[in-house]
Amino acid sequence: MNILKRSRTEKGFDTLWRAMTVLRHVGNVEDFNLKQNSLVCRNGEYKVFHDEFKVDEYYRFDGRSDPGDSSILYVHWRSTS
Repeated sequence: MNILKRSRTEKGFDTLWRAMTVLRHVGNVEDFNLKQNSLVCRNGEYKVFHDEFKVDEYYRFDGRSDPGDSSILYVHWRSTS
């Protein structure tokens, strides 16, 4: 898996909600969930395995008061060609 590192401040995402809203607006509309050996979306209708995608961007959000309250948003842009 290839990861292109990009900090959240490059696009001005202060919150996870804001990042997801902006990314959906520009065309990243699927919401995948991590399972044991794959990513799934649409209630399991669509599944991809680790060798079938690459992470293009990621954004890390740390909780202000609780270090356990953190999230990482991984972004995959599917080619339309």
